[in-house]
Amino acid sequence: MNLKSVKILTTLILSGLLFLGCGGGSATTTPTATAPVFSSATVADDLLDGNFTTSTIVYDATANNDLNITYTLATGVGSNDLFNIASDGNVTFKALPTISGAHNDYNLTITATDTANNHTDQNVTLRVMNDVIDLGATYGFLIAPVHVGGKWFYYWDRSGDGTNANIGSLNGGLDITTHDILDGLFNHDINGTVNTTVANYDGAYGTTNDYRYATINGVSVVLLTTGTGLANEGAWYSLNDNLTSYTDLAAVWDAHNTGVGTSGTPAGWQDYAYWSATPSTNGHALMGLYYGYVDSDPDDTNYYVVLQVR
Repeated sequence: MNLKSVKILTTLILSGLLFLGCGGGSATTTPTATAPVFSSATVADDLLDGNFTTSTIVYDATANNDLNITYTLATGVGSNDLFNIASDGNVTFKALPTISGAHNDYNLTITATDTANNHTDQNVTLRVMNDVIDLGATYGFLIAPVHVGGKWFYYWDRSGDGTNANIGSLNGGLDITTHDILDGLFNHDINGTVNTTVANYDGAYGTTNDYRYATINGVSVVLLTTGTGLANEGAWYSLNDNLTSYTDLAAVWDAHNTGVGTSGTPAGWQDYAYWSATPSTNGHALMGLYYGYVDSDPDDTNYYVVLQVR
């Protein structure tokens, strides 16, 4: 074998293109150069203040189905220093957080490393919702939250007593309100534009399925749709499990009922009817959580309210 052939053979061996076995043994393979691929979500928003401890897994990082993967958090990056991470990707708080306002958001950078030292970073936003949200001296509190369909819904304690008992000092001691009041608050679209073009049944440019957003005491809140979320929905009908999907209030009922025609009211809420943002032929649609129906009433009627917190 000449010198040129030796150099070619050496190059092939070093580059991994040729593998030599001994005694007729099989060829070996080199570690992959492919970086790990994350399959876990980049957002985790189902945590409620007071519902977990420092041993609760608040996020589970997953890359390459956890096969030969080790997970770490870089020191001094984002909110990383507030958390512990196990080698299997389970994330926990070092100390329980104090939630101010509606929620706290934490930004984590998680690194997945395989046995060949290939690694990938993933940025994760972890949100912890407050279980009681103060809407200020005029508007009371949001209480008794439920997480349905990836959204957080709160009972609106308009009377400000911290419960659904209608005994507070605000709003005449009642949690109920008219849709006329709601139309003056929830009349912005998702971009903050005020409704000046779409009139309701009473001729006012108030709340619709698109114009239903507001900011109260710095908290971004949304009035819920109901039923199928269609405009002019007002005819009575009982919701049932034959429907393939629900929106907002109907989804809450669906998640908490025990069958067709039964109550789907979450704990801590009034077992009654709730206003929606959905226009109807004589005002706005409402959702009867105590039975599972959609109906409508004029906007000067009083009903309870549930708000989504963004």
